[in-house]
Amino acid sequence: MLGEKRFGTGLTWPVQRSGQGSYVEASGLDLLDSDIRLLIGIQQGELRWDPNRGTRLRRIQHRRLRRDMLDAIATNEIAGAIRRSEPRARPGSASGEQVDDKLKLYAEYIPLGYDRGGQGTSTAATEIG
Repeated sequence: MLGEKRFGTGLTWPVQRSGQGSYVEASGLDLLDSDIRLLIGIQQGELRWDPNRGTRLRRIQHRRLRRDMLDAIATNEIAGAIRRSEPRARPGSASGEQVDDKLKLYAEYIPLGYDRGGQGTSTAATEIG
C-alpha cells in the first residue's frame, strides 16, 4: 500500500521493549500516530539539532485554565508543531484536559497520501507531566 511505504517503519512512542529482546516498531498510520504523540510531548527547544520541533504546552501544565481556553491554546500549539515538523499530516482541532498535575492532550490530524477508506481524520492522544 502506498501509505505504508510513504510513512515508513520505526520505533513507537513511548519506546517499548518487545518480547524478542528488541523494540516495538510500527508502520503506516500507527507510526504517524506515534510520531505525532512524540511531537506533542517534546518541549520546543528541547532538541538541540531541531529546536523548532515540539510545542510550548509544558508551560501551561500547572496552570488552571477554562476548558475553552485550554482547547484554543492546544489547537494553536499542536497545529503549529505539525505544520513545522510533520509533512505527512495536516493539523485539525485539538483539546486538552487537566488531571491533577498532568495535561492530557488529544490532537486530530489528517494523514496525507494515505487511503483510509473514507475516514478523514485520526486522533493522537498523549499526556504531559
